[in-house]
Amino acid sequence: MNPRTARGIAWSLVVLYIVLAAAGLTLQAVSNAPYLKTAFPVLALLVILVGGWIVTGALIISRHPQHPVGWLLCAGLFAPAIDMFAAGYAAYDTYLLSGSLPGVGLALVWLKLGNLGALGNVALTLIILFFPDGSLPSPRWRGVSRTAVGTLLLYLPLQALEPGPADPSYLPIRINPLGVSPPLWAFLKPLMWAAFSILALCYVAALLSLLFRLGRARGDERQQIKWLLLPAWLYGIFLLLYFIGLAEADEVITGIGLALAQFAVAGMIIAIAFAIFKYRLYDIDIIINKTLVYGALTATLALVYFMSVVLLQQVLPSESPISIVLSTLAIAALFSPLLRRIQNTIDRRFYRRKYDAQQTLAAFSQQMRDEVELEKLSETLLAVVDETMQPAHASLWLRESN
Repeated sequence: MNPRTARGIAWSLVVLYIVLAAAGLTLQAVSNAPYLKTAFPVLALLVILVGGWIVTGALIISRHPQHPVGWLLCAGLFAPAIDMFAAGYAAYDTYLLSGSLPGVGLALVWLKLGNLGALGNVALTLIILFFPDGSLPSPRWRGVSRTAVGTLLLYLPLQALEPGPADPSYLPIRINPLGVSPPLWAFLKPLMWAAFSILALCYVAALLSLLFRLGRARGDERQQIKWLLLPAWLYGIFLLLYFIGLAEADEVITGIGLALAQFAVAGMIIAIAFAIFKYRLYDIDIIINKTLVYGALTATLALVYFMSVVLLQQVLPSESPISIVLSTLAIAALFSPLLRRIQNTIDRRFYRRKYDAQQTLAAFSQQMRDEVELEKLSETLLAVVDETMQPAHASLWLRESN
């Protein structure tokens, strides 16, 4: 794929995710659904967590358009945006319009497919298998990835046929329109759970592949894998608790598992972020640096502009344009010094070694203008090279002039 096209698709998915998730949350909020009092904060947190995955994937694709981890993060975990919109659409139809919206049946079927999060589980399985360099630990692990994808294609049609509520937690009064008769489902249900069990085993196999890769890794790659190891295993514990909770019909165990899943997903985002920031994973630190700098600059200038306009309008007549003019001039004056300050702050926080090297070189440049003694200047130059480049050995040879 053309790199420019890949970047366009990736960031379009980010925008579409924001639009669908925001529309879904808004529809649920205005529908005044009974579950919102307790569930809305959880739903909002889930939108933020998954949004972090998708933005991270888009950043990776921006630098490495062919990298599978980038596409798995960006596109493979896009399903929650559709979940959120489908839930909002169905809730709005159920609690405000009493079943008059078109296409609600499709939304209800999608909600049924999202009940156990099989799409997300497979995406996470593949991400772990391909993390961090975009290739499998060895060709024999190809069977795990193929089994996960093949089983998912078997599992989804089976789950779509489950009778009963489309979403037992949030929309218990809406029935799955594709639900089959109880006798037929008694035959299909064991097949569905067998397929889900295989998906869970594929995730466990992916965890084992991470341990296998850790044993062979060295240097920064080893540190990258270590960061992902703990949250990945926490998600595995969530799957176990979720199975137990469903089998025993114990809502407490199921709730603990779901809470653990939130921590695990957040931990995976943090792990990949640390792998990118601290260990330069995927070489996209330049893109992230500029995104942080100009994002912080834009937010700060917007806040300063808004506050200055509000304060000046308290002093000046409300119809006077002077407050707008003065605020604009203040923003223009603040732009360059604020940009330097934010850049230095981010460099110190996330790129400390690069920042320290820049400061050392700047100090050496100043000393070169003032120092006239060649021997002392030579010693300082060697110290600067040792501090910034950290070579195994450094020496300086000066040719005598003829």
